[in-house]
Formats: sequence, C-alpha cells, structure tokens
Amino acid sequence: MGTKPMIRTMSRAAFWAVVMLTALAGGVAAAGDVKVAMRPVTSFGYLDTDKDARIAPAEAKADWAVAQGFERADANRDGYLDRDEFATLSKI
Repeated sequence: MGTKPMIRTMSRAAFWAVVMLTALAGGVAAAGDVKVAMRPVTSFGYLDTDKDARIAPAEAKADWAVAQGFERADANRDGYLDRDEFATLSKI
C-alpha cells in the first residue's frame, strides 16, 4: 500500500511536467492559431533521384514539407513537380 501513492504521485508529476513543457514550447494553441512554414529542407537535385528533371510523389516523401505541399504545388496536375513548381513550395 505504501508504493501506490508514490506511483500515483509520480504519474501526476510526469503528467504536469509534460503539460508544462508543452506550454513552454508553444505547443498549446487553438486550432488555426499557429502557422508553420513548410519550406523544403532538401534541394530539388537531391530529391530528383532518377534525374528526370521532375519530382515524383515517391521521391517527395524524402522531405516532409515537399510531401505535404505536393498537391498544392503541382500546378499543372501532372503528378510531378518541376523546378518552377518546386520553387513555389516555399511560398505556399
């Protein structure tokens, strides 16, 4: 019986530690309050692994921001990103 209160206290302490760290990190916000810049981390040449001068959806998965913005950046809806479409990702 002596260990149960200690376990509960540790669980509460861990919970509040996570809550506080999340709040300090700015993670607590209402939906729509936070805008995240989705800029590609990698270059066009790095993602274009087959060197066909376009990025396929499978190639885009190597960069989270490119994968997330792929459909919006694909202006001509051909299923690939060319260099110009890739450049628009930092503006979306």
